[in-house]
Amino acid sequence: LQYDAQPGKKGLYVFTQVGFASHQAPYSRMFDLSGTAYAPYFFRNNFLTVRPNAFAAHYFAHLCLYYRPPLPLWELSWSQPRAFLQVNAMIGGLHGQDEKGCAMVDNIPLQAPFKGLIEPASGFDGLLRWGLMDIGVGVAYQICPHSAPYSYQDPSDNIIITMVANLILDKIY
Repeated sequence: LQYDAQPGKKGLYVFTQVGFASHQAPYSRMFDLSGTAYAPYFFRNNFLTVRPNAFAAHYFAHLCLYYRPPLPLWELSWSQPRAFLQVNAMIGGLHGQDEKGCAMVDNIPLQAPFKGLIEPASGFDGLLRWGLMDIGVGVAYQICPHSAPYSYQDPSDNIIITMVANLILDKIY
C-alpha cells in the first residue's frame, strides 16, 4: 500500500508505504529497502544514507515527511532558493530472521532494518538556476539504535552531503 499526497497545499508532502510478502516469497518478490548512499544526488522519499542493496524485507513500513515553503527566500533571475526539510523513517523484518535481523532467502544472505532507522535531511534547492535546472545542496544524517547491527560505529559515516537538481518545466510555454 502506498499513500503520496500534499495535504493542504502548504508545502508539506506526505509519503508512506507498507508492504507484506509471505515467508514463501522468493527474493524477487520481496521488498528492497535500499537507498542511494554515496550517490551525489538527492532523491525525495528515499534514504540518502542507506547503501544500495543494504536491506530487504518480507514486511515493512516507511514514512516520509517533506516540507518546502511555497515561496523562495529571494527571487533573482539566477537564484530562487527554498529551504527544505525531509524526515524518513523505516522499519522492516524478514520471516525467520536471527537476532541480527538476518535470514537466508534463496541462498542469499539478507538483512532487514528490524530495529528501525530515522533519517532527517535538510538543504536548499534553487540556489542556482541554470537554464531549466535548479541546483542546490542537501545533507542527511542516519539515526538508529546503537544496538542495531547495521548502526555505524563512526558518527561521520552517518552523514551524506548531496547535490539537489530539479528540472523546472514552468518556464516552457
